Amino acid sequence: MLGRDKLLEKVDGVALIRRSSDAAARSKAQKVFVVLGEQHAARKAQLRNVNVEIVVTSLAAEGMAGSIRAGIARLPDSFDGALLLLPDMPGIGTEEIDAVLAHARLDNIVRAASCDGTPGNPVYFAKRFFSELLMLEGDSGARSVLAAYSECVSLVRLPGDAALLDLDTRDDWNAWRNRQR
Repeated sequence: MLGRDKLLEKVDGVALIRRSSDAAARSKAQKVFVVLGEQHAARKAQLRNVNVEIVVTSLAAEGMAGSIRAGIARLPDSFDGALLLLPDMPGIGTEEIDAVLAHARLDNIVRAASCDGTPGNPVYFAKRFFSELLMLEGDSGARSVLAAYSECVSLVRLPGDAALLDLDTRDDWNAWRNRQR
C-alpha cells in the first residue's frame, strides 16, 4: 500500500474498517469484536460510535493468526460460534454476513463462496473448533483448520465475487476503483 493503511481507504466515503464494522454491527451477530494491534490508533478512531467491542492486542503483530487467537480468547463462554470477518473485503456487507450466519450450526464450519462456488470469506466456526483456532500461528489465517476439518465445511454462495474480493495492495485498490466507475 506504499505506506498507506488499506483499512483507512475510503469506500463510498467511509473508511473500510468502519464500513466492515458497521455491517457486522447491523447483522444478526449477537456481538461484534474488532481486533486491533496496539499501534492502530487511527483504525480505533474510525470505530467511534460503532456498536462493537474493540480488542487491542500485541498478538496482532504476529499476523492473522494472532488476531484470531486474541478474538477467540475474548469470546464469552456462552457463545456457540464465531464468524471471522476480514475487514478488507468491500463486497461483504450485512446481507452477506447474515447469509453465512443463517447456516451456522453447533457442529459446523460455514464458509462464504463466490457465485461459482470458489471458497472465500467470511467463515463461521462452531465453538467445537475454538481450541484449534487458539493454536493458530503465522499469517495464513484459519486455513489449517479448514483443511483439517474439510468434511465439516459447508459453502454459502454469495453474489458475484464478494467472498473473494480482498484489497491488499495499491494496485488492487486502483483496479477495483476503476471497475466501480
